[in-house]
Amino acid sequence: MYLGYQNGKIKFYTEEPLQAEFYNLDKVEETNDEYVLDGDEYVLNDAEYKKKQAKIRQEEFYNKFLATSKGNYRLQPKGYANAQQSVDTINGMVNAVGGLTQQIAQMVIFYPTPDFTKEEECTEEWLISHQYNAEPMTKEEWTDFYIEFSSLYAMNQYKKANENVN
Repeated sequence: MYLGYQNGKIKFYTEEPLQAEFYNLDKVEETNDEYVLDGDEYVLNDAEYKKKQAKIRQEEFYNKFLATSKGNYRLQPKGYANAQQSVDTINGMVNAVGGLTQQIAQMVIFYPTPDFTKEEECTEEWLISHQYNAEPMTKEEWTDFYIEFSSLYAMNQYKKANENVN
């Protein structure tokens, strides 16, 4: 494989040798290493790069999901302003019928934590194909979860508000 440099950045990564003059390149060098396109330049696809990408995927995931003891809950569920509103709605139903029944449990959707080193597990398609519903709960079990969820959600919102201030 060949690397083509322009202004100190790798702009080309090809199997065929490059003519520096034709592409206005500063230099061309041969490599056995694997490179990937990151933004507008190629970078070495090494352990450090993979670790950086996993960290980015993890941050993106937790900007969209809230980790609970039952699984990850979407912060912006479809049909609701936010996760707390959706859980509050379900809480009203649970209180009305005295527990999280099988029917109501179908409204509570959790997602597993993906392996952030695997890009395919961080896609919406993968998450949807691995989503699962809450198990039925007694009113007491639900109340414990509701308190946990509401506390975690409030902490998440507080953290985000402070990040936006700084």
